[in-house]
Amino acid sequence: MKGLLLKEWYQTVAQGKTILLAAAVMFTASAVMLAHGEGSPGFLVYACFLLGIFPMTLFAYDESAGWVEYSYAFPVRKAQLTGVKYLLGLLCTILGTVCSGIVLAAFGGWLNRDYTALLLVESICAPLLTNAGLLLLSFRFGSTKARYLYFVIVALFAGLLGFSVSSDDELGHAMAGAPLPVLLGVVALSLVLYAASWRLSTVWYGKSRD
Repeated sequence: MKGLLLKEWYQTVAQGKTILLAAAVMFTASAVMLAHGEGSPGFLVYACFLLGIFPMTLFAYDESAGWVEYSYAFPVRKAQLTGVKYLLGLLCTILGTVCSGIVLAAFGGWLNRDYTALLLVESICAPLLTNAGLLLLSFRFGSTKARYLYFVIVALFAGLLGFSVSSDDELGHAMAGAPLPVLLGVVALSLVLYAASWRLSTVWYGKSRD
C-alpha cells in the first residue's frame, strides 16, 4: 500500500500543478474578498471541489499508461488498488476543508455562524459525492466515458458558482438555518455513500477493459 501511495504522490507532483494552482488562486481570491467584506464564499466550495476530484485526473493518466493491466503483476488486492484513489480523494477533501476553515476563521468573522457551518459541510460533501459517482463510473466503464459526466459536473458547479456570486448566495443563506444534527447527518451519509462506492469499484476493478 505504501508503494501505491508513493505512486499517487509522484503523479500528483508531476501532473497536478495546474489544479493545485487553480485551487490556490481561488482560496486566495476568497480570502481577499472576505477580508473586504464582499464577494461570495462560494469560491471556497469550488476550490474544495477541484481538489477533491483530483483523483479523476490521475485515473485518466493511469488508464492511458495501461496501469490496470500492469497492476495485476503486483502482490496487492483489488481493494488496495481502488482504495488508494478513494483515500487520495478523501485526503484532498480534508485538505480543502481545512484551507476553507482557515480562510473563514481568518477573514470570515463577519459571516453568520450557521452560514459558515453550511459552507464547511458543502466543502466536504461536494467532492465526496462527486468522487463517489465519477470514480465508480471510471472503474466500471473507463475514464473516457466517465469524463463526459466529469465535464457536465464541472460545468454545473461553475454555473452554480456564477449564480452564487451574482445573487450574493441567496440560496446558501436560505439553507443556513438547518440544525447541526441535520448537517452532520448529511456529512455522515456522504461518507457512507463514498465507502459504498469504493466497495463496488473494487468489485468492478478491471472490467472497463473487458
